[in-house]
Amino acid sequence: MRRKSCLVIGYINMNYGDDLFFDILFKRYKQVDFYFYPPSVLLKKYKNIYSKYKNVKFYDNEDEYIRIRKDITDENIPINLFPSILQRAKQVDFYINIGGSIFIQNQNWKRDDRYEIKNILGNKPSFIVGCNFGPGDKEYINYLKKWFKNFDDVCFRDKYSYDMFKKVKSVRYADDIVLSYKKSYKGRKKRSVAVSLISVNKEYEDGYLNFHAQLIRKFININYSINIYVFCYNDNDYNISLKLLDKLTDDEIKSINIIKYNGDIDYFYKHFSKNSYLIGSRFHSIIMGILNRQKILPISYGDKTSNYLKDMGYNFDRFFVKNLKNVNASLEDFKIINHDDNTTGAFDKIDEYLKRRNK
Repeated sequence: MRRKSCLVIGYINMNYGDDLFFDILFKRYKQVDFYFYPPSVLLKKYKNIYSKYKNVKFYDNEDEYIRIRKDITDENIPINLFPSILQRAKQVDFYINIGGSIFIQNQNWKRDDRYEIKNILGNKPSFIVGCNFGPGDKEYINYLKKWFKNFDDVCFRDKYSYDMFKKVKSVRYADDIVLSYKKSYKGRKKRSVAVSLISVNKEYEDGYLNFHAQLIRKFININYSINIYVFCYNDNDYNISLKLLDKLTDDEIKSINIIKYNGDIDYFYKHFSKNSYLIGSRFHSIIMGILNRQKILPISYGDKTSNYLKDMGYNFDRFFVKNLKNVNASLEDFKIINHDDNTTGAFDKIDEYLKRRNK
């Protein structure tokens, strides 16, 4: 039986949460050949991450890429891969757009490359999984309502987004994809705190850093070590981490480690999972904290975090980025967020499609 082929796109920028999405997808469907197009300047890194999966196909052996590479030998100069992606869209059996915040309105939303990809795909089975909406205005919402009708499945991970589009037949709701990850750490937790930081607006940055510094200081004073996790170096997680260190004394810094995600998905996850507490700004740090039953203080930087936690019955809006200037936290503010299991229905429609095709 001929193997099915799929064009998969998403946020490909060495972001741990998104790379974990891809990892889960590639493992789940070993019977599918996935055509994957990381930016040319990141090709080597992504080949190191996913070449262990024989079903992940990169573009460095495609004629068009080879032709361009002969003229552009400097690997630090980006190559436009969009024509190759469109060509691949004509050839594959189906299409998946996987990611979280993949429907944020920007100035160029009417020229979103995904619209052209979908036009090329025509009626081929097409799936959007793992996403949330916003922010965006009424015009953008109405456009997406029409566009989503062209898809076999649009699966949101929060009820706020689902409720906005639920009248569209293809739209449904399931929990975050990472909750299907099966590598929860079962050992004894260490006397340590995980911290994930994000780059915030300048007007909020000082309050954001001071909040973290005072809370970290409380943990250090009761002999906890601090592990700061850089989920995405390219999104300035590392730079904001260094700014936080500037708020602490030399002695306090001795209790702090910075762990940068470098493509080793399993190592980063296992290291993170051993902590007892989490001060989490990155959305998927919170999901990982839930999976590993850590005591969590979520820092909400946008509606996607607040909406998701409200779906689970938790309201942490006091710890919103823009409010942190005048807020103090204590150990009593950390909570274990219970989740019934670590399964998700986000892939149900893809499962159904592949089962039909294999009969």
